[in-house]
Amino acid sequence: MKHRIFMNYPTLHPKLVHLSESQVSELINRYYSGERISHLIEQFGINCSPGNFHTYLPAEISIEPCPNCGSLQETPRLPRKSYKRKLVATLYCSQCNHRNVFNCKCLFCRNKLKTNQRITPQIKPSSTQHFNYPSDQYSIKTGDLTLEQAVSLLALFHCSGYKNINNEMSLYLTKLEAGHFAPTSDYGYELVDRLIAAELLSIYTPSNNILRTLAGFNFNATIKCKLSGDSLGFLLQDIERVTMQEDWPQSWYTQIEELAFDIAFAECMEFFDCCAKERKFPDVDNKSKSIMIRNLLEDFSPGECCRAIHSGAQYASDYLVKNSTSPQSAANYMLTACQRWINKARIENWKLKPFQRNVNCPRSMMSYVYFDTFLKIGEAGFITPVALIDKRSKKINGK
Repeated sequence: MKHRIFMNYPTLHPKLVHLSESQVSELINRYYSGERISHLIEQFGINCSPGNFHTYLPAEISIEPCPNCGSLQETPRLPRKSYKRKLVATLYCSQCNHRNVFNCKCLFCRNKLKTNQRITPQIKPSSTQHFNYPSDQYSIKTGDLTLEQAVSLLALFHCSGYKNINNEMSLYLTKLEAGHFAPTSDYGYELVDRLIAAELLSIYTPSNNILRTLAGFNFNATIKCKLSGDSLGFLLQDIERVTMQEDWPQSWYTQIEELAFDIAFAECMEFFDCCAKERKFPDVDNKSKSIMIRNLLEDFSPGECCRAIHSGAQYASDYLVKNSTSPQSAANYMLTACQRWINKARIENWKLKPFQRNVNCPRSMMSYVYFDTFLKIGEAGFITPVALIDKRSKKINGK
């Protein structure tokens, strides 16, 4: 069948060319409304597997032109689970392969990078008059950062919206929650807050009043983060160079376990809250929950801790039904059940099978950047006890 081009869908997969434009629109709407994929495949006569159905749907066309060739950019269709979590796909130009990310490798961005590298870093851009950065901000190097700062900066720009206009970098925190920057919003607040305290970021409200803290705000607030475009670009590129060449500052090696623990702790806190929410349990004392999870992580991997938490949640559900008790009592019982389960595992020396990541607790960008980009051990960071992360990363990387 001859390939047809529609106004709203200029690029159509061969498996969909037998459909009219209105049928394609109906198919997209019904898919994202939650209708069973097998029914859609049968009704619309599409020869494909349900597992990757979204990849056959035509991309959305953006009104934002490509900065390189001027063509219309597009965003690929996301799986509907990602769509429901309001994740945002990356803009992409099919004509010149430009992607709307800070580390794009298209010819246009590579030439732009070469041009920027010829600019003397010590020359402050004119936009500095809008900021209250210290005088050495523009000469900051990767070695000046802590490991946490380097990871969180890179993760921040991987999952947030940003624009570079007249050398002013505007970072839109409204997209952080959708991009799943950190396992929990509290941990995400802390990371951004510490970057502000280190004067690496400055948060602006619409009235341009600088906020020194994110306390009382959430990532859906209308706030912007502005940095110098040139200095930020140099810094992010250097962080990536250091990770690719494994040329870490010596101080980072002593910080490996601490950052791994912080991420693992946040992931376990997130999973505990997820299990409790699924069973409609009310909140428990945060301090008690924190102590319990820290105790679990002393000897077990995040995946093994999640198995203990899941078992504790199941025991609490049984306790609720069998004893006709209150949801609050069941929630408190879940805490003690998790601790008893892990204590028994310690005493009897159980060989625990790590729990798989829950679909409702997707992997955060902090985890991806730290364990994949920096340590290069991937999901081993989820199934390895925190105390062994340092040794494992050095073994794999040949350190």
